[in-house]
Amino acid sequence: MAKDKYKIVLTDLLMSGMSGWDVLEAVRLRDPHIPIIVITGAPVSDALASQPGVAVLKKPVDVTALNTMIQRMLNRRSPV
Repeated sequence: MAKDKYKIVLTDLLMSGMSGWDVLEAVRLRDPHIPIIVITGAPVSDALASQPGVAVLKKPVDVTALNTMIQRMLNRRSPV
């Protein structure tokens, strides 16, 4: 992933071979300011969910809520 190629990352939390938290950590190494939305049907109590620039949406995802979250996070993105 090239820096500044993507403006936001959406990932599922529970995936085969890699978790959403693994994705978050890999993205943070490349761009510590990119907003990340983690989508899950499981309860989340991980400290990673409360760090700046991270949001969690519960499944089933409401498209309006997702759009609102994306817009809000893109507007808050920290300058590099």
